[in-house]
Amino acid sequence: MLFTREQQLKLIAAVANAPSVHNVQPARFHFTGDNIYLLEDLTRRIPCGDPMGRDTGFSLGIAAEGLRIELANQGYSLVDKGEFDSDIGFGNNIKTCRAFEITKGAGKHPLAEFVTKRYSQRGNFNKVLPRDTAAAKSLSDDNIISVTEKEDLKEIGKIYDAASLRFFRDDNFREELLSWMRLSKKHPKWSIDGLNYDAMAMSEFEAKAAGIVLSKKIFPLIDKIGLGGPITAEAGKVIGSAGVILLHRPKTESHYESGRHFYLTWLKIVANGFQAAVMASLADDIECQNLLCNKYNIGNERRIITTFRIGRSDNMAIRARLKPEDLLL
Repeated sequence: MLFTREQQLKLIAAVANAPSVHNVQPARFHFTGDNIYLLEDLTRRIPCGDPMGRDTGFSLGIAAEGLRIELANQGYSLVDKGEFDSDIGFGNNIKTCRAFEITKGAGKHPLAEFVTKRYSQRGNFNKVLPRDTAAAKSLSDDNIISVTEKEDLKEIGKIYDAASLRFFRDDNFREELLSWMRLSKKHPKWSIDGLNYDAMAMSEFEAKAAGIVLSKKIFPLIDKIGLGGPITAEAGKVIGSAGVILLHRPKTESHYESGRHFYLTWLKIVANGFQAAVMASLADDIECQNLLCNKYNIGNERRIITTFRIGRSDNMAIRARLKPEDLLL
């Protein structure tokens, strides 16, 4: 065995700093000799919010890239042996997804120092200064379009709110989302998984209100009188950001590979002094996807895999994470 059980737990605890969609944390790991298997806990799927498994694929790719970064810090490389769909004895709720070989010889990853500095900033950013706009523009590359013009940010904010409202009008979507929201510090999973109200930049009062407003009975009534949009709106946060990042990748790329690039892009954002919040609706909503691809000349062979609003922030939310013992099988 290349690593002792204690070393494995320490490694996986570091890997757990990586994000996952809704913080559901579907990735599990199993060491055997010089190999490691990436597994999926099927009980962590979100069928309403992710019916095609795209977000799950993203989360697994993110976890694998997190593992690659942490192993590099210890002088090891991760050799991808490809998809591995086989029963290795962990029950019906565990799916084997990918196999890797661990080999010696790797330098520290250039983005490693930003792993623990990265977090989701769902609140407002600091006031945007000219240097922030310039720094945001510099993030553009072959896969990234950085939008910084105020009028464009206003338009994206409006589009984002419309897309979000379409999702929020789905009773099953809201019910599933609420099941992953931790709206009280007394919730048994407050510091373990999901979205607690501190991470969502809510006050205790706002959290209690959210639990009521988003319920199956109340939200349709509120929406009927025209308040659904204002309650779910975040355009002000978009306009107050230094920019919006459109991350696009080839349409033929697997969700797993896209997840790897998702994580590396987020770390790149942090390396440039920003924090970020994911604006998933812009990529998930087909109407928004097509509109943004047309507006920003993203070719038909590519797709927007996610969008971020970015800005400076002095706050850092405490991560809610499963124990490494729960992630290591």
